[in-house]
Amino acid sequence: MKKKKVYVGSLVLGLLLVVCYMLPVSKVKAAMSTNSDSSISFQAGALSILSVPNFEFGTWEISPVNRTYSLQADASIAVADLRGSTSGWTLTVKQETQLKTQQNEELSGAQILMKAGTATPSTAITLPSQIQLIPGNAATVMTCSGNAGSNLIQATWQGKNVTLTVPGSTSKYATQYTCTLTWTLADVPTNE
Repeated sequence: MKKKKVYVGSLVLGLLLVVCYMLPVSKVKAAMSTNSDSSISFQAGALSILSVPNFEFGTWEISPVNRTYSLQADASIAVADLRGSTSGWTLTVKQETQLKTQQNEELSGAQILMKAGTATPSTAITLPSQIQLIPGNAATVMTCSGNAGSNLIQATWQGKNVTLTVPGSTSKYATQYTCTLTWTLADVPTNE
């Protein structure tokens, strides 16, 4: 009988040890399945022009006939839209005056024309097929109707697609002619 009690006691003690041993394992397993969170927040930035081109048409001999000159390099424009919204915007350019010398002699009838530009990314971006600059008037260069899918938008015109046409009958002096181009970025798209 004593042997039976010893066996039963040993059995009970063994079971208690197994149960005690199993309890911490259950707690560890429960801790291994705990969830946590991960997050990030962004603050709205600005809508801004990052770069605009200078239009350099080169140096040429005076000609008595109508001539068209192309840019010496490609023209690129970059816009950053860091507002964190799907609002649209419009970029315009205004040729402030006709091309002039330092002595204010105009290159009468001269006309700058931009055509066949490409935008990257092209989603929600519209470029007119042709942009004629008329001194004193703003012309739409690029419009974003909403989310462009990127915070950086670039438009490029190959040099051959930005031209300056000068009538042969226009008086030309052996000097440099310049004008100012004013680029304006507005935070609403036009309804063109």
